[in-house]
Amino acid sequence: MVFERSMLTVALVATLAFAAAGVHAWLAPPADDLGLHVLLGLGSAMLVVLPHLWVFVYLLGTGRAVRREVVDHGAPDAALARARRHRLVALPPLALAVAGAVATVLLGPPVVTGALDARLHAAVFAAALAAQLWALLAERRALRDHAALLAELDVAAA
Repeated sequence: MVFERSMLTVALVATLAFAAAGVHAWLAPPADDLGLHVLLGLGSAMLVVLPHLWVFVYLLGTGRAVRREVVDHGAPDAALARARRHRLVALPPLALAVAGAVATVLLGPPVVTGALDARLHAAVFAAALAAQLWALLAERRALRDHAALLAELDVAAA
């Protein structure tokens, strides 16, 4: 359960940092200090992406371990279906949050050059923040349920 708590903590900190970068841009327009806005935006976007990638890799890797338990050690087939369900719960919001954070960053330079209206950048940021909140909730649920599944398999194997 340590991994799960760690990733959720990093994801929560990332969410707060991402939101703070957006609030900072609203309170102190980036034209006044573009360098700070870029630093806050890029840093918080990287923080948003990191835990989602780790959760994805974790669910894939432990899903393979569950498959090995089913195939090699006779664990119930339902365990494999549960592991798949956990991935399916987490993957769509996780992917949307990552895509939103990346899209927010990618839309920044066209705003600076005047090729894009800043309101679109702000709207994508708001959508990315909403997706991040959805991802936090979905990952929390998926990681909690997945940890319970792994614990059950551990007890059954002992």
